[in-house]
Amino acid sequence: MFAALLASTALLTPAPAQSRSAVTTDASVSRRNALPLFGAGALALAAAPRVALADDDAIAAIAARANAAAAAEREAKKPKPLRNDEESSFQVGGVLVAGVALSVPFFFKNLQRLGTKIASGGKDDGRG
Repeated sequence: MFAALLASTALLTPAPAQSRSAVTTDASVSRRNALPLFGAGALALAAAPRVALADDDAIAAIAARANAAAAAEREAKKPKPLRNDEESSFQVGGVLVAGVALSVPFFFKNLQRLGTKIASGGKDDGRG
């Protein structure tokens, strides 16, 4: 903003008068030349807060759009459940029962000995 103020004052600076003396003694000439510069500087300073607010609002709007787009993308990437909870608990129970049933042939002899031991009251070890 300060650079814009300097640029505007540089453009409005009048060209030096062609005279032999470098010092001007007339005070009204210098005041008249300074008035447009003062007006341009005052306008630039008065417009500065509005420009800053406009930029903040624009940045906030861009950030809001980016956040909304990111939220929509996250929502789209969420995995959808394949089945409801009742069906999945039934499937877990079915897998558990099937696993036990399919593994019984591997330790059937151990179960048979354990059954014989429990039936005899613990006195027989089942090896007969």
